[in-house]
Order: sequence, then structure tokens, then C-alpha cells
Amino acid sequence: MNGAPGETRLCSSCSTGVKELMANEPETPQTKTTRANLISFVNVTNLALSDIHRQVQLKTVTDYSVLNSNLRVLYGEAEKSLSSLLQAFQHGLNRKVVRKLQQVGLYWDVLKSKLEILFDCIRDGSLQSVLTAFNSILGSLATVFGAADFIKEFKEMLEVALERLGPQTDPITLKLTLPDLE
Repeated sequence: MNGAPGETRLCSSCSTGVKELMANEPETPQTKTTRANLISFVNVTNLALSDIHRQVQLKTVTDYSVLNSNLRVLYGEAEKSLSSLLQAFQHGLNRKVVRKLQQVGLYWDVLKSKLEILFDCIRDGSLQSVLTAFNSILGSLATVFGAADFIKEFKEMLEVALERLGPQTDPITLKLTLPDLE
């Protein structure tokens, strides 16, 4: 994967970028909080996209077999990207990455505010609001970590599948246990 100049790229088949992300100096309390909340975001994203994907598959078993098989392939790659992000965040964040996160509004209290809005959307059950909130956060995250771009693309493919299904008598809902944010 090739990224924009200055972008930290993580690919699903290698650890490119992980060493770049590791903090060589002690983290500030704000950076530790940011990292913990980014880990929570990755975990919630994984659960939410997995649940939406599962529900779309159940609704498309007979009529959309090609769509289903392609979504399975894309989900496998999205899982790899989520795992890559999680691995990077568990190692720590260096100053360069912290600056990038600050620039895109994904640091400390701003990140927490965005995640609280996302979590409220999940609790309220408005799937379109959830997908819009994910889009906002993943779009910003993708400018810092290339792996987030593929996760965003998978989310968009799920939206295409939902559009193809049309209005449902049994709508897709998320029932996730959400972590407490720091």
C-alpha cells in the first residue's frame, strides 16, 4: 500500500509502520488516554462491522449470493486492517503520530467527544447515524493510518449492500456492549 507523503501506512500482510508508531519516550497522560480510546474504537468498530455484516448475510442468503461472497472477502481484509491498527495502538504512540492525530481531531478530549457521539448513536439504534459517525472517524483516522482506509471502504460496501436490500420490515440493529471511555 502506498500512502500520501507523511502518512503512516499499515498493511494487512506486514508490520510496516508499527515500529514508526512505537513510542520511544514516555507517553503523557493525554496520549495514554488517547491510545486507550483508540483501542476501544477499534474494538467497537470490529464488533459493529462484524454484526452488520452478519445481519446483511442473513438477509441476502438466497437472492444475493455474489454480494455475500464478495462481502466475505472484503470483511476478511477489513479484519486484518483492524488487527493491524490494534497492534499499532497497543505499542504506543510517538510524538509525530500524536501531532497527526491532533491535526485531524482524534486526540484526547476531542477524540473522546467523537466517540461518545458514536456510542450514543449505537445505543439509540439509528444505523444510518452509526454509519455516518463511523465514516467521520474512520476518514480522519485514515489520513494518519492507512489501514483505516480499507476499514472505511468495507463499511461503505456494507452501506451499498444495505441500499440494495431496500427498506426492511426487520431492520438491522446493533446491540453491542460498549466500553467505558477514559
